[in-house]
Amino acid sequence: GVSRWLTACRLIDNLTENGTYTGIDIEDHRSETVIKFMKGKKVKFIFGDSLIELAKLPKMSSDFIFLDGDHRYNYVKNEFKLSQKLLTHNGIICIHDYYSSGVKSWVDYISQFNRYQVLTFNTSENRGLALIKRLRKNNKMIFWYNFISKKLLHFGLKIKNSICHLATIFLCHIKKSKYIYWMD
Repeated sequence: GVSRWLTACRLIDNLTENGTYTGIDIEDHRSETVIKFMKGKKVKFIFGDSLIELAKLPKMSSDFIFLDGDHRYNYVKNEFKLSQKLLTHNGIICIHDYYSSGVKSWVDYISQFNRYQVLTFNTSENRGLALIKRLRKNNKMIFWYNFISKKLLHFGLKIKNSICHLATIFLCHIKKSKYIYWMD
């Protein structure tokens, strides 16, 4: 997450020429090495509560949002609702630590409805990951089927080693991404 910056660095490293990365965290946990790595790249850091900071970001401005902060149910729910407003039409919300009680309860709740397509994966740390795509007319299964068959299988499903690999795979999918938001 942002506190260790492993996945964040992978995402930043794979941004397109016009891509932008925005990280939100309560505190600055970056090491000197990470700060040097990020110099010269389109990276923005916002230090504050994600529920306050997400509300300030422009609507429909992100292709990929990764949530990995407070895992209490109400917090996850509110972060998710704010994040939905930021997504472009084909945007994806990824929530880490799916197996934590609050995250799992919220993701399982929204999975009951036909408004979202949800995929969950286990991670090498056994904490889980949920990928959530808002459905548009007539695309319920098509998006994930195409994504899995074309992207994950192309990478040989090498997602078991770390969340960094999975984040890199998703970034390849959204290679045209202009903005990525990351909350930790």
